[in-house]
Amino acid sequence: MLDVTRNVVRLQTGYLYHYAFVMLIGVAALITWFLFRGAV
Repeated sequence: MLDVTRNVVRLQTGYLYHYAFVMLIGVAALITWFLFRGAV
């Protein structure tokens, strides 16, 4: 559990574009998941 906490703290850089990039990846993954789920 402490290893996970250390990694999360390392990811928290405070730069807005890092958060925006991660959010963009999350939205793209969500859209991809919906597309593939709907296709099957």
